Amino acid sequence: MAFELELQVGPHGWPLIVDKARGITVNYRGPQPEGTPNLLLHMPDGDVEGTVSDDTDLSGKPELNVLWTVRDMRGLGAKVSKARQKDIMAALKEALEALSFRKQAIKMKEVPVVKSVTVDFSKMAWE
Repeated sequence: MAFELELQVGPHGWPLIVDKARGITVNYRGPQPEGTPNLLLHMPDGDVEGTVSDDTDLSGKPELNVLWTVRDMRGLGAKVSKARQKDIMAALKEALEALSFRKQAIKMKEVPVVKSVTVDFSKMAWE
């Protein structure tokens, strides 16, 4: 994977997911109030924000099937073309896969075996 995890400087410690080769940074801010974006992508050709929820079943199983559900995405400052939407979704999927291992370990207080990671775009709307 091209993305690397870094800890953000600040009181919350939400992870930054960085792809230095492609100049993409994803800031995942964790759960937020309803309607508040919790994901910010800094990309070379503009920023995008969205709402993503972690719908993973954490019922104590040692093997996890991680599920991220992307609710909405929008470009900041400009409308997002169809071609760019595909690039954004691919980068977001890769970043969430990289984040999954660290995030689930924090929730479970131990390092789980991540069996699969699914990023569900079926409920997503572009604004």
